[in-house]
Amino acid sequence: GQVERAEILLNASKLTELIEEREKNIKLYEDVYAKHSHQKSKYSKQMEVYGRQQRNLSILQYFLCSCTGMPPKKPMEPLITLGRDWKNHGRRKQVEALPYYLLEIKRLNRLIEVEHKRILQEKLNRDRSEVTQKFDVINFTAGAMAHISGVVTSSDLNCDTGFVQFKNLTSKQSAIQCNITGTSNFLVTSPAPDRRDIIWRNAIVERGGIFLKQKLIYGLLLTGMLFWSFIITGINTISNIDTLDRVLPSWMIPKPGSFWAGLIQGWLPVVLLEIVMKILISILNLVSKRYIRYKTRAECDNFVYKWNFAYRLANILIIILSGSLLTLLKSSATNPQEVLQSFTEGLLSQSQFFLNNVIVSIGTETLMELAQIRAMIVYFVMYKFITVEAKSQRYLEKLEEADKFEWGEDVPNFFFVFMVAIIYAAQVPIILGACAFYFYISLKVYKHQCLFVYSQPYEGGGKLMKLLNRTILTSLYVGIGIFST
Repeated sequence: GQVERAEILLNASKLTELIEEREKNIKLYEDVYAKHSHQKSKYSKQMEVYGRQQRNLSILQYFLCSCTGMPPKKPMEPLITLGRDWKNHGRRKQVEALPYYLLEIKRLNRLIEVEHKRILQEKLNRDRSEVTQKFDVINFTAGAMAHISGVVTSSDLNCDTGFVQFKNLTSKQSAIQCNITGTSNFLVTSPAPDRRDIIWRNAIVERGGIFLKQKLIYGLLLTGMLFWSFIITGINTISNIDTLDRVLPSWMIPKPGSFWAGLIQGWLPVVLLEIVMKILISILNLVSKRYIRYKTRAECDNFVYKWNFAYRLANILIIILSGSLLTLLKSSATNPQEVLQSFTEGLLSQSQFFLNNVIVSIGTETLMELAQIRAMIVYFVMYKFITVEAKSQRYLEKLEEADKFEWGEDVPNFFFVFMVAIIYAAQVPIILGACAFYFYISLKVYKHQCLFVYSQPYEGGGKLMKLLNRTILTSLYVGIGIFST
């Protein structure tokens, strides 16, 4: 009698896909319409100017062919290229864009209405049956598995995820902590996240499917860490003057000891490594939301944070050792003394690289964050080349939305600098000073951004704090371990 309300989610993935496809067509229609309207308005203004010039021509100028040129060209109706028509020798078919998008929107509206009625009817049937029948968890699990496997059955609307609202906090906490079914992991309960935190597209994905995909990706990422040294070696090869001399013409190679040679050898590898890490973060974001399909954004942040930190830790070890982690593991078993010797030599030889990395983070990363360079570039292109009138109102409103602080992208970089400071605190004290200045600048910059620029769209419930605490301890242990060598 402590349950206020209980709801099992229906598998509305087909409805979600139809709505997303309609949204895509609406955006395309608005963009094409705004651009075409801007072209017609521009044409009208040009015709007015051309008409005034023609009326002001004298008879003598007209007969002497002193005219103002050809009239402006009237803009054509926008066209869209469809797929190849194999009945017409495989040629691509072109149709008018605006009528085509309108027809697509109307077609999708009809499909959405049919699917919505089907879901409502299923909901009504279940509400009636719950009065006389007991809820069967196995049927819903089978339906969810059918959805994931792609096999459509009579229970294709079933799902194994639901929400339960209790009358008091005591009952809620008891349900979370107790094993309700008597079978381990058969019915897992957890506090409901913030509704803004839920990725509703992934809410109907079965927990077992997420678990299997997560383990697969973890295995791939761990394997990638073992061979991550190939990326680091490639970056160092590109930044080597001797290697460039064998590939590029001699006039493009800077003289040894010059400013440009120092820039290539000192700063280019740091910048390339940061670009590679940005690409890796984008891939991790995509994998967490589209392949593993976590149900909340907080889980996606945790995933990106964990592996971003892991790969930055791998960067430190690989750069110091100048070799792969796989070689490190083999050498640790056969000749640990050689590993310690490699660590000792690498600490001193690679100190300049880490110092350059910290300086680049101070001078470019934090200050570019403060200046919001990406947003400035978008606005510059918009107002100088594309013009505002050629974009839809939806796109302009999207530009005005506040950005959010990316925990998984930004925080691991702080710990990277923190580990560098711990490792070189005694050997190279100047790096410790650079790291201290980095944290001073970062504190000012990110405090300003969090107060006046960023707006978090959801609350994660403090799930990241546990991982954050473990990361701090890991950084300390790694720094102490390397320092002790």
